[in-house]
Amino acid sequence: AVAGFGVLQDNCLVSYIDKELAVGVGLLINQVGISVLQLSDKEGRPVVLELSAGSSKLIPRWDEAGKLSGLDFNIEVSATVTEINDGADLSDREYIQELTGALEAHLAELCARALRLSSRLEADFMGLGAQLDMAEPLFWRMQGQRLSELLGQLELRVAVRAKLSHSNDMKESLT
Repeated sequence: AVAGFGVLQDNCLVSYIDKELAVGVGLLINQVGISVLQLSDKEGRPVVLELSAGSSKLIPRWDEAGKLSGLDFNIEVSATVTEINDGADLSDREYIQELTGALEAHLAELCARALRLSSRLEADFMGLGAQLDMAEPLFWRMQGQRLSELLGQLELRVAVRAKLSHSNDMKESLT
């Protein structure tokens, strides 16, 4: 897992992205690495998960005039429950659904924080503009602005779908 990284603008360090936020950045740029996350279940018990695989798709939304109006990020991840406290029952379907929902919400929030940081800094440090240019060059070049300048004006949506398994040896997911 990435320990974090710096954001440079004009050869100056303008921000630092810590290890936790680096997970969100990785998800947004489709570079899902192995990461360990600690969440709490609804009873407040800690649960340790290992994010092991995933993919992300960036989908631009254009208005009738051909202007970029928003970005959708559809993210899918696989994670393994590596540590859990007594009293938690991984065979309980409701418990697994609750844990999956907590993971999805946590990852969506990390992605949203990364996008807010990019917007606040007016820095496309994730290379999303280049992704748009490769996916839809004619529409993108008609914008006449860099993504870093547009990001704060766009509607940004992040959808995360997670699958959990209870150990690295399990063949089928719990969700």
